[in-house]
Order: sequence, then C-alpha cells, then structure tokens
Amino acid sequence: MDRSFIDNIVINHIADENFGTGNLASLLGLSRSQTLRKVKAATGKSVNQYISAVKLAEAAKLIKETDFTSAEIAYKVWFSSPSYFNKTFRKRYGITPGRYKAQESTQKEKDKAIIELQKIYNEQKSNEIDNIYEQFALKGVYNGLLRSILLAKIIIPLSI
Repeated sequence: MDRSFIDNIVINHIADENFGTGNLASLLGLSRSQTLRKVKAATGKSVNQYISAVKLAEAAKLIKETDFTSAEIAYKVWFSSPSYFNKTFRKRYGITPGRYKAQESTQKEKDKAIIELQKIYNEQKSNEIDNIYEQFALKGVYNGLLRSILLAKIIIPLSI
C-alpha cells in the first residue's frame, strides 16, 4: 500500500470530522484490522496518529500559503476546537501556529532580501571586474595575473 495513496484519501476527506479507521477501511476495500496493519506497515503509525499527522501537515501548508486565522484552519482540517488544534500543532512542530506563520513570513522576507542583495552584489562585481580588466589591459598586464586578480575579487568576498 502506497503512503501517498493513503495521503490523498485522508486529504480528500479532511473536512469530514467523522473520518476514521472505518471510513478509510471502506475506501480501501479492506477490513478494519487489515487497514490498521497495512497503514502501520506503510507509515509506522496507527491510523489515528497518521490521520492526525496528515491533518497537521495540511494545516502547516495552509498557514504558510493563506491568510486564514488559526481558528479557521483548525476547522478546515476538522479539529473540534482551535485550542485543541493549537495544543496538537505545538506538540508536533514545537511552536504555536501563530509563531509558525511569523517564522514563515520572516523567512520569506529574508529570502527576498538575499535575492536582492545577490543581484546588487552581482551588478557591482560585474562593474568592478570590467573596471579592473580595463585598467590592467591598458597597462598590458599579463593575462594570467589578470585572471588571478579577477578570481580573487570574486571568490574572496563570497567566502567571507
């Protein structure tokens, strides 16, 4: 039994708060005991643990990709109460859903800043290399020396 197949079934029924072992067994065409064994073998978790893990992963995805509140996400992934969702999420990820969202937002901002800095750095390096090449080429400096200098100008700042 493929884990991604089970994931798809659970995700497709994520809004059904009554979805459990019996429903999964029915959809898989297996008995409850067969379902318990096969899910445990495929995932290393009991059916209920696995369903909870899939729900929390889906919740984490919603936190990252949407502007829904923690309570809205709790109900979307069929947790009976936002407080239980927060408790379960914190147990799984080590932080509250609110902090998780703040952490993701901060990481996205950092990623954008790094990309901008890389663009600026590359533009400056390109201009510096052009200037250095022109200066040394005009003086008739040996190309091997020029190449070493240019490489040093590029590599040294990147390793700092």
